[in-house]
Amino acid sequence: MKTTILYFITIIALAMTLGSCQTEEVAPLRPIGWLPGDKTPHPIPTSIPPAEVIRTEFSGATKWRITFNDPKFELKWAYQRFFSTVDGSFRNLADLNSSMKATSRVDMDFLFGYARSPHQYDNHLTYPEAAVMTKFKPSDMSAWDLAVATELNPTEFQTAFESSPFEAVSFQPYNYDKYGDESSLYQDGDIFLFKTDRNPARYGAIRIVEASLIYQGIGPRIVEVIVQADNNVFQLKN
Repeated sequence: MKTTILYFITIIALAMTLGSCQTEEVAPLRPIGWLPGDKTPHPIPTSIPPAEVIRTEFSGATKWRITFNDPKFELKWAYQRFFSTVDGSFRNLADLNSSMKATSRVDMDFLFGYARSPHQYDNHLTYPEAAVMTKFKPSDMSAWDLAVATELNPTEFQTAFESSPFEAVSFQPYNYDKYGDESSLYQDGDIFLFKTDRNPARYGAIRIVEASLIYQGIGPRIVEVIVQADNNVFQLKN
């Protein structure tokens, strides 16, 4: 009888030991870029063009309406955010650093909260000596004033820039009271005048149509850029 009880206890103990040693099932780790239900990873993009560019020719000016959808700051250097008033093209940082000529072709960046001159990115450029030094000033023009100047009197951009009492600086919005420190981000409806460092100089304006949530990657970023067409603005051919 004792042998039978001892045998039974031994069987139970062995079963409990084997049960505790079973391997736990662990969900396999997914690499960065995978989403639930995906079978393949999403590669991190290296070059992101604008979602839409609408170019409109007027008798004395050229206007581009540029849209980036949900731009994400963590991908900031992948976006083709550097714009050229010379040929209407867009480049990302890698494009700029591919050659001195590519660096020299761009005039501004306006994707994340400020309109900026390319030379502000000297620390990121392979050819900083080729970066154009575009200057900006704030403007009190309304959207209506901008439309009239664009369609009927594009020389107004040069007049407004040169007669403005504000100092020309390398980015806008600019806190003049604090020499650029604590400058706020642009907002819907902001309009800035610009003058590029070219011969002849190119004058024009930037209008922030839709700022969205700038650093949260939510909503479209829509910007209009107007340039005097009498500065030989031309379209690149594919």
